[in-house]
Amino acid sequence: MQAELLELRANPERSAEGVVVEAKVVTGRGSVATVLVQNGTLRVGEPVVAGAAWGRVRALINDTGEQVKVAGPSTPVQLLGLNEVADAGDEIIVAPTERLASRVAERRSHHRRQTGLGRDAHALSGGARLEDIFEQIQKGEAANLNLVVKADMHGSLEAVSE
Repeated sequence: MQAELLELRANPERSAEGVVVEAKVVTGRGSVATVLVQNGTLRVGEPVVAGAAWGRVRALINDTGEQVKVAGPSTPVQLLGLNEVADAGDEIIVAPTERLASRVAERRSHHRRQTGLGRDAHALSGGARLEDIFEQIQKGEAANLNLVVKADMHGSLEAVSE
């Protein structure tokens, strides 16, 4: 309704932009990302970048399970062809060349590793044993309880973690 009132329109003639809703690894297919195309048209064979993942679109599968060659604006599709599993919420864009897509993804991956190192070191510095946590609570210190959460898709994992 808001799009109609504000007269928002997508341009199907430009390169595609969208967002990864969820992603997983499927046996026989590799990394599969469910993508919502927000602007432009996504075509089979185009090089794409989704966060730290990149690749050439091998196949697009629509919501009814049929393979399609193109996905226009406001179209949800499963995208096959990424080199790794993308994170839910990552922006997906079409790159001009496959080489540029790999460079952008490598820089993003490097940046994520650098920011993740400090966060991981901080998480491991807390009490790892249950006895240490109870001791911290009794002293009145802030106690952190590190948990391992397992889910079948990145979208589900993000929802549970938040």
